[in-house]
Amino acid sequence: MNKINKTSGFTILELMIVIAIAGILVAVGIPSFRNLVKDNCLTTGTNLLVSSFQQARSEAVKRSTTLTITASNAGGANEWGNGWTVTINEDSNNDGDLDTGEDFDGNGLLGDGKTYSEAIFRIVTLSCTGTTMDETGNDTVFVYESDGFIDAAGTFDVCDDRTGETGKQITINAVGRPNTDTRYAGCS
Repeated sequence: MNKINKTSGFTILELMIVIAIAGILVAVGIPSFRNLVKDNCLTTGTNLLVSSFQQARSEAVKRSTTLTITASNAGGANEWGNGWTVTINEDSNNDGDLDTGEDFDGNGLLGDGKTYSEAIFRIVTLSCTGTTMDETGNDTVFVYESDGFIDAAGTFDVCDDRTGETGKQITINAVGRPNTDTRYAGCS
């Protein structure tokens, strides 16, 4: 009697079909994944800027002092897309010196009379390449007063390097509250 051995595995034809189908799925999926990453970068940048403005406003009122949000000048250009710094002024009598009773960085340590006009409260850098954040009035500094009001209203266009795509727009109103338009179509 002849005994027939069964073999298991794939034929070369089956393997080629599976590889072809996998290649098609990857070719279709990669552009969608790129768009997902770019959309996430837009959302992340928008949320970071909005939260910085909200936190600066809240801290200015809480500490009864001024907070300043300044665009980063990394690379020599004042571009909000490079990040920004939030600084706090704890010099309550505005003499440029931290006197006894004036808290430099909110850690409970009293000033020692040295000149500290600003303390860094928060530094934000963006890790997404191709995302731009432009303030339409070319303002690079915003100041929150101790009453929570801002020195000037502003509008930010948050876009990326996709042409004709919808971006986001952040409007800082006259009282300092940020509002976001997630369907902004002004990106070019």
